[in-house]
Amino acid sequence: MWQNENINQFVSSSFIESEFSVMSEEECDILFEKSIYISSGEENDKWDDLDSLNQKRNFLYSFWKAKRSFTQYHHRMELNENTFSDVNMQINIFHLN
Repeated sequence: MWQNENINQFVSSSFIESEFSVMSEEECDILFEKSIYISSGEENDKWDDLDSLNQKRNFLYSFWKAKRSFTQYHHRMELNENTFSDVNMQINIFHLN
């Protein structure tokens, strides 16, 4: 059976202040059902092994925190690539004149 090390650790104030800390089990289940399209097989297996409401809440908090970080990283990379492309375009325009 899978054991999530984060579940038994001290709960951060960020988690306590999040919407995840007050979700019902039904809300957790519905949210994960909707998240299945972006979850990995390993994450699905972990979810299936959870047996308490608090474990589900913590899992969802960690899951979405990781997805947000991943998305923000790729968004920053896209911004950097776009900025780099804009600079290259400006340099090319400058050289054409």
